[in-house]
Amino acid sequence: MSKQADIPATPESVQKQSPPRERLNFIIAVCAILISAASFYATYLQADAANKQVKAMTMPMLQYGHGNVLNDDERVVNFSLINAGVGPALINSVTFSYQDRSFDTFFQVLNHCCQQVVKDFLAASEQRDEEVPQFITSPVLNTILPGQDRLMFMRLKWHESNQEMWNLINELRFEVTFQACYCSLLDECYQTDEQSRIKAVASCPVNRKN
Repeated sequence: MSKQADIPATPESVQKQSPPRERLNFIIAVCAILISAASFYATYLQADAANKQVKAMTMPMLQYGHGNVLNDDERVVNFSLINAGVGPALINSVTFSYQDRSFDTFFQVLNHCCQQVVKDFLAASEQRDEEVPQFITSPVLNTILPGQDRLMFMRLKWHESNQEMWNLINELRFEVTFQACYCSLLDECYQTDEQSRIKAVASCPVNRKN
């Protein structure tokens, strides 16, 4: 049985069996682009995740609250802001609304609704020899409230000599609406109201001049 001799390959047959160099270069280029795009997307996902983590670690969540009892049994009408977030909050503006009017402080609300009661309370307090509980206040504007911290910006302890004022504020606190604007360390700003509804805003307004 005779062996069949191998037919030597010609340049034409080699060219037909292997892809042209241009096609091979195109495939390599496409693969390089796909690899670069995948690498870029992975880097983007990592950067986005890191950015979200930093934002979460610096985001404040300001909540408004009021009540008439402290330490379980002490009758103290009070107003406060609580930062339920982890990052500090820079409080840039505060607005109290009552009877379709806006005020920068709760004392302006008191003077608007019950000026005579306020004057009588302050005058009687100065004339008494005994120690009578007075308003205890703290500044709110341009205050930095750390995360998980509380700012009680006004309180009044009940006393038989100030019960008219105490009862007035205790009823008034349900009629006053509230809005505050604050920013995080990343200059991301938010608004909150008396129902703790928080929304992002471009920037905070400036409180009016008194």
